[in-house]
This record gives sequence, C-alpha cells and structure tokens, in this order.
Amino acid sequence: MSGTIEAPGGRLGSIISELAQWASPDLINLSHAIIEMVERRGSAKQPSLKQIKEAVAAVAGVSIEELSSERRDRDVKRPRKVAIALCKHLTLAGYRRIGKAFERDLTAAQRACRQLEPLIAFAGKTVPPDASIGDWARLMLANYERIVGAD
Repeated sequence: MSGTIEAPGGRLGSIISELAQWASPDLINLSHAIIEMVERRGSAKQPSLKQIKEAVAAVAGVSIEELSSERRDRDVKRPRKVAIALCKHLTLAGYRRIGKAFERDLTAAQRACRQLEPLIAFAGKTVPPDASIGDWARLMLANYERIVGAD
C-alpha cells in the first residue's frame, strides 16, 4: 500500500494505525467512516429536527406548521423536502423519526432524501464547515431546480 494514512487520535486511531499495516484500503476507509459516525454521535454540534425545521422555514418564508401540512404547492413542497434531507444529513435520526416530525411516513422521508441526494452532495462541497443550517437551506433552495429539476 502506498502513501501515508492519517489516523485519528485515541484508542480507535491506534486500531486504525495497526490496520494500516495489513488491511486493504477499503477496510481502512470503512474504519474511518465508523470513527466519524461515532464522533458525530457524541458531537454537541448536531442540531435537532426542530432547529432544522425552524431554520428552513425562516429561509423559505413559510411557517413551521406549513412544512408539516398537506400542502403540495412548490412554495411549501421544496422547503419541506430540503428540511427532510437536511434532517437526515445533519442528524443521526432515522427516516421514521424524520417522517413523523413532518407528519409523513418513513417512505416519504426516504423518497425526499433520495431525490435530493445530488443537492446535498452539491451543498456539502459548497458550504463552509462552519455554515449554519440557514446557509445550507439558502444554497439548496437557490439551486434546487438547477440540480434536482422541476417538481
């Protein structure tokens, strides 16, 4: 294996350093992903679903109640999908919990996240690491039609 591997600190970092001597790059990448997930779970930076709904509603100019409503017009549907996708991307909440927060079922949350995967990827490359939820929402709503297409 060529190149160097940067291992995180602590006990898990030591384990990855040991793995680097004999493991495949795929196993090392998986180990890094697991460590990132464990660190993220304990992070105080993880917003709540309510905070995400509030931020997206404020940016989109709709009420929090409208995000959970039955309304299907574009002015509400797009911010709702953006909020659902951000809930999945920025938290460790499952689809069932996210769907419930928006008075939807888990398949509606899954569908919204799947449809907005390219938009989340674009935003992830574009927003700075210290970006607010509002920054994410503004960028995603501004580029929605260009990346996802028309509803």
